[in-house]
Amino acid sequence: PERLQILRALGAECSMSSPLEGSDGAIREARALAEAYPDEFLYANQYDNPANWLAHYHTTGPEIVEQTETLNERLRLALRSSHYGVWELDLADDRLTWDDRMFELYDLARADFDGSRSRWAARLHPDDRPATEGYFRRVIAGEVPAYDTEFRILRPDGSIRYIEAHAHVHCDAEGRALRLVGLNRDITAEKKLQQDLE
Repeated sequence: PERLQILRALGAECSMSSPLEGSDGAIREARALAEAYPDEFLYANQYDNPANWLAHYHTTGPEIVEQTETLNERLRLALRSSHYGVWELDLADDRLTWDDRMFELYDLARADFDGSRSRWAARLHPDDRPATEGYFRRVIAGEVPAYDTEFRILRPDGSIRYIEAHAHVHCDAEGRALRLVGLNRDITAEKKLQQDLE
């Protein structure tokens, strides 16, 4: 809207294509105008101009890479400081991906993890497993708006750890869950402190 206001203020007559057609629709509209009125309009085809991609390669491309690396550094620092482990679940193939911190939290070797939800569920405390898996199914079904929960896990040495878990659910246009990206954190010390104070 702001660009249109500026163009109209400068005396330009704006011809709008359908937003549903994206940039392809705008390109078709520009070509049609240039063909219909060659003495009035010039179709500046930037996409066939080799200088176009070179300009992005030498300017905006490096800027985007640098900004992305900076953001990734900040994210890594924040995750290290917060002691969160990061996981992702692709629902299409039902595969879990864990970062190094997740393996530390669950005291599981990367070589022993097959990426299945059942491998994760096997670490859930037996008393928490039905409720934890049920809550997860409700999130996937869209019955619960967000994945924010706590549960206990059993580590190989028999110790019990309390886990705080959060995730963002990515859905398709129809609202069906496609994947989850989440965080886990060990809150055992906080739970013990809370229990001691009660």
